[in-house]
Amino acid sequence: MKTIIDENQKVLTQITIFDVAPENMEPFMDMMITDAEVLGKYPGLVSISLHKSFDGSKAVNYVQFRDQDARDGFHSTPDFQALLGRVKSLVRSVQPLLYEVVYTCHEG
Repeated sequence: MKTIIDENQKVLTQITIFDVAPENMEPFMDMMITDAEVLGKYPGLVSISLHKSFDGSKAVNYVQFRDQDARDGFHSTPDFQALLGRVKSLVRSVQPLLYEVVYTCHEG
């Protein structure tokens, strides 16, 4: 899996923002990384990138899917549903939104 952000790459991007208590950030990220290593093999999933804020209060999950059908199929799997339950026990709020890349600028 390789994350490529390019307006010419036709992928569906889901960016999810998590509001996390700082004391829950480490267990939250450990859980997300472990699950990403398993769920990352799902057909139609292009990449998963996890980020955390320096203050430990926010996390972002940047996920690319081949298309809407791949995303819908992924979200209906028992593994994803189980992850969602675990996520909700460690975060204050979850805000998933779908995006398309419209522009990128690279060095050089």
